Amino acid sequence: MPSPPGNIQVDRVPANPCIRFQLWYGGSKARRHTTETRARAVIDAIPAKLENLKALEVGGGWGYFSLLLASYGATVTASDIFTEDLSFGAKLRQTNRFNGGVDFCAADALTLPFRDASFDATISMEMIEHIRDAPERVWMEFARVTRADGFVIVSTPNPKGVAQVVKNRLKTISALRRRYSFLDYDEWFLTPAEVLSAAGKARLRLVSLRRTGLMIPFAPDCIFPFNLVLEKAFKAVPILLTTNIFVFQKY
Repeated sequence: MPSPPGNIQVDRVPANPCIRFQLWYGGSKARRHTTETRARAVIDAIPAKLENLKALEVGGGWGYFSLLLASYGATVTASDIFTEDLSFGAKLRQTNRFNGGVDFCAADALTLPFRDASFDATISMEMIEHIRDAPERVWMEFARVTRADGFVIVSTPNPKGVAQVVKNRLKTISALRRRYSFLDYDEWFLTPAEVLSAAGKARLRLVSLRRTGLMIPFAPDCIFPFNLVLEKAFKAVPILLTTNIFVFQKY
């Protein structure tokens, strides 16, 4: 029997999980909640029927979002530059049966190995902020592989959100950066205006901009219940929300 929509089985995790699975899903309750909440918010933002949707995820890592989207009947290609993550995702796929399907493919976001207009929707979550050079080229690639009138959905941290501002300050403290892996990497954030400019040059029209998430992903488990209360109480305050979700349509 196929798994019901929105139900990803991770109770039987394959041996030797990849680093990003350990960090962003197995690492703590807050990180797992952040991953799940963001993925469901992006799925809710897709302005198309999910069943039989042909979708590409760029920078999908071990494939949580792709697996989740496939559970709704979509056919998904999960791409990433890190083959270790893709191999783990392929193993995890074996424990989940969906009406849709997921293929894992090694790919560089700057030169996607797909033909023009191959997908109904191209989706990228928390990836563009890790590309320092040629960000406009990434948007051109997103648009190129998406069919006319198809959608490009991109989530990226809210650069003006309180959590990101605090995180950026912590990253300037070298002792903390050496000790905590979630601080020891570089990010180059685009403001909403910069995102709109780059997307516009790729002939993408903004359909909607949503903000979601209040959970501090690196918070310890002991304050997770308190985090949940705060998230529910302040979910309508933009400056406190951690993620921007942009939905574009190709014209």
